[in-house]
Amino acid sequence: MVLEQVNKKAVVAAGTKGAIQEKELKGMGIILRLQALSARGVLAVAEALSNLLREVKMKERDAAKTDLLKAAAQRRIILPNTQGRTIRSLVHWLYGQEALDYEDSEHL
Repeated sequence: MVLEQVNKKAVVAAGTKGAIQEKELKGMGIILRLQALSARGVLAVAEALSNLLREVKMKERDAAKTDLLKAAAQRRIILPNTQGRTIRSLVHWLYGQEALDYEDSEHL
């Protein structure tokens, strides 16, 4: 991402003579790389990073819908083949601290 911005000449190159070259970039740490970018370059890197993280989050969320281990790792409870009324009763019981309300054995 940073290399892409250097190639687009979105660099400030504070403390150097002229623009930063690609070969100089390899020896620099991430903080120095970001400091060498212009505001537009930093924004582009931040947007690209945000988009990548959003994609990962959505993939993990979708995977948790079918994989019970991934759901558990995300602290999600997956109750397949469960009726809506059963979930409502369970949530009401958990948060209401009242007796479990149900109509029949299938409701449980």
